[in-house]
Amino acid sequence: MKKHLFPLLLLLTATTLSAQVSVNQDNSAPDPSAMLDVKSSDKGMLIPRMTTAQRTAIVPAATALLVYDTDTNSFWYYNGTTWQELNSSSPTLSEILSNGNDGGGTGITNLGNVAVNGNLTMQDGNQQAGYIMISDANGTASWQPLSTTIIADADNDTKIEVEQNTDEDIIRFQAAGKEVAQIRIDTFNKVTIQTGTSAGTYLLTPPGWQSFTAPATTQIQSIEVIYNNGFAGGGPLTKEFRIYEGEGTGGNLLASLGNHTLTQFGWNQITLAAPINISNGAKYTIWFSSMAGIGVSAYYYADGRSNYNPNEDYSFRFILSSYQNQFVTSSLVIKDAYTFPTMDGTSGQVLATDGSGAISWVDNHWTLSGNNIYNANSGNVGIGTTTPSFKLSVNGTIGGSGIRFPSSFGPDPAFVGTTGNYISFAHTNTSEDFIGYKNNTFYFRDSPGGGDILDPNVNVGGNVIVGNNVNVSNNVIV
Repeated sequence: MKKHLFPLLLLLTATTLSAQVSVNQDNSAPDPSAMLDVKSSDKGMLIPRMTTAQRTAIVPAATALLVYDTDTNSFWYYNGTTWQELNSSSPTLSEILSNGNDGGGTGITNLGNVAVNGNLTMQDGNQQAGYIMISDANGTASWQPLSTTIIADADNDTKIEVEQNTDEDIIRFQAAGKEVAQIRIDTFNKVTIQTGTSAGTYLLTPPGWQSFTAPATTQIQSIEVIYNNGFAGGGPLTKEFRIYEGEGTGGNLLASLGNHTLTQFGWNQITLAAPINISNGAKYTIWFSSMAGIGVSAYYYADGRSNYNPNEDYSFRFILSSYQNQFVTSSLVIKDAYTFPTMDGTSGQVLATDGSGAISWVDNHWTLSGNNIYNANSGNVGIGTTTPSFKLSVNGTIGGSGIRFPSSFGPDPAFVGTTGNYISFAHTNTSEDFIGYKNNTFYFRDSPGGGDILDPNVNVGGNVIVGNNVNVSNNVIV
């Protein structure tokens, strides 16, 4: 019995020790930071080995418990929530998204940059075709329809909106809570250019053309032509059509409309592959490969002509667009230059600057009528003077052949002009009476062809003061 007492005492003593343990072959002390220090140059430490089923059956498992899984051939440790595999290879994005960087599979934080080579699918349950992803103030993104505000500042008073109202087809621009501009399509009455209505035709087969003038900057949507299949003169029913810039076929070719077979008596449709842009006031021409059967009208369309006769027009109809693109703004400001008015002026007004960059509508007192210009202002007009005292005050020399005075200018003449060295007086601009001065003598003539004679009579209603001789070849009535 006594020989077993000492080992028992050693065992009882060992259970109460709290010192560090060192397992080695050189009797070295354990590292101060380790409770168990295992050292060897030819042996390892063997961790408990088990299958996946055995590992997951350890319940409860202590945090940091380490085992070797023989099914996965890898080490696993328990992180306090779930088992985590120790793997030397970098984890895939799929593994990260399935487990989470905290191992819990509930989310990812501090993921850093992610490079995606291929398609990226983001789903929140609200994704639909045409939706865009928008973030809220907290950084949470969601799929939203494009019709919502897509660009806005922090307080949402400066923004761009697409279709504020359902299907209104308007893009709105707001600044500081005020709508400052829109991009939209405005409608206006449908416009048709008609160059003729008659079905009379030429019995000729050469090509022809008809010019027309654009009434607005718009588009040609379709074209119609009158065809008389009873008087085609043997000409081809199928004709080629083209549109040119300018009058005639010397301008740029805008569109080749291809061949069209005209079989219907009356109006026939010429289809367009795409609308044709035209500019306000510009001339255009439709060319066709044969005149035979095309309707002709005399003196019908004033803003164009046919190639065959300037007083006749081929019978065409040009159907123009019923819309035009618009950029509407409450105020147009050219930076560091001009601020334009926000409303239209009245008829005849013009834009004028105040010299400081502000532009406003002002009355235009001058009116152009044909080759004439007139002023309806009740005041005076000055040329070379800022203080005119008459309807027309001229400070300087007037050039030209004459000046016309009102009919009240009396007693007789209404026109004063110059002919050579003479001043002429007349009822019209055809001079009748002349006064000339040469060789220290005044001469009078009664007609442009007359000679330099003292003729006609001189009538004086007051005193005549003569400082030298007076030679009279006719009567002097005083």
